[in-house]
Amino acid sequence: MRITETMFSNSFLQQANNLQEAMATNSSQISSGMSIINPGDDPVAFGQVSALRQQNSQNAVYTSTTNTLSTTAQSTYNVLTQMQTLATSITSLMTQASSTGSANYADYGQQLQTYADQLAQLVNTQVNGVYIFGGTGNQAPLVAITPTPSSDAPQYQLNNTSAGYVSNVTTAAINSNLTVSIGLTAGSNTSGASNFGGFLTDGSGVDFYTMVASAAQDLLNASSGTSDPFSADTNLGSSYSNAVSAINAGADNISRYLGRASSQLAVLTNNQTDLATAATTQTTTLDSLTSADTATLATQLSTLQTAYSASLQSAATILKLNMLDYIS
Repeated sequence: MRITETMFSNSFLQQANNLQEAMATNSSQISSGMSIINPGDDPVAFGQVSALRQQNSQNAVYTSTTNTLSTTAQSTYNVLTQMQTLATSITSLMTQASSTGSANYADYGQQLQTYADQLAQLVNTQVNGVYIFGGTGNQAPLVAITPTPSSDAPQYQLNNTSAGYVSNVTTAAINSNLTVSIGLTAGSNTSGASNFGGFLTDGSGVDFYTMVASAAQDLLNASSGTSDPFSADTNLGSSYSNAVSAINAGADNISRYLGRASSQLAVLTNNQTDLATAATTQTTTLDSLTSADTATLATQLSTLQTAYSASLQSAATILKLNMLDYIS
């Protein structure tokens, strides 16, 4: 078959275009350091890269959610740890007071009131302007100052309004196969379906704060010679032994919730580690798939440039001969 000048020209142009595209791709890979610029560079690897980038993007969301929840969980754990220490001091003081006699009740009552005030401050802890134990109705302090406390009423009183006890448990996905519920509510001593319980009350009786504050007032108001300062206090079972038992049970409840807070924090901390490990693995895999071998690419580019130059020279020579044949 006779090769016409048109056939040669088309073949040359196709070869030149292919070499130019190859040189452009190599140049882009060298300048970017990436071996895959377009899907056509390596369709299989490009699909793997796309999937890994989607995973990275989702893991970034999981990490952000985990970090946000961890801030609340850490604050909750820290505050409950302080409460547990305070509760231990309260139960110890109640035991000591029972063996000293009425002459020292006022002193113990004053110390117990100080503990009650400290407990109120801890219950009202805020993080970023939000009461961390206040549930979704967290615009009011859980333990509010009584405007005009009477002689037999605590300075503070637990806020039993429904707004203070809407469950503040946050449920969120923190990994592809892990959803958690984070958050604790102080609790309510009200009854009914709206009663969520909490670390101050298990929902079956008077809350721990009210018991401590009430015990402080009973001791402060006890007259000399009083054998049982709690005999008329129904909040504390109307006897010293019942008061001690009730406050001990309240302290134990705080310890249980501290354990729950510790478990929640551990889940989040472990997940942070898992996400960091996954991110490192994904980044390493992406690098292995996409990082360009610039030395090899530079050699290839030089070869392509030589081939392109040779192609131009060959075409010029052939076209020159054709022109001479035409003239002759």
